[in-house]
Amino acid sequence: MFDSGKQNGFKALIYMHRYDENMVAKIRTDYLHTLQRKYESEINYQLRKKLMLKKLRKKSKNN
Repeated sequence: MFDSGKQNGFKALIYMHRYDENMVAKIRTDYLHTLQRKYESEINYQLRKKLMLKKLRKKSKNN
């Protein structure tokens, strides 16, 4: 099992009978990088949302 640690960001269970020299690279490129892009996208979305709310609040204060 591959495990990212205490925050449970990524886990992968592999079968030993299917393990080969390319397995770690395959997990990294096919699964981990995809998950990282999704996390980055969600973080960016939340940051943009927060910024928009700040601007709206500031605008409503000025009116």
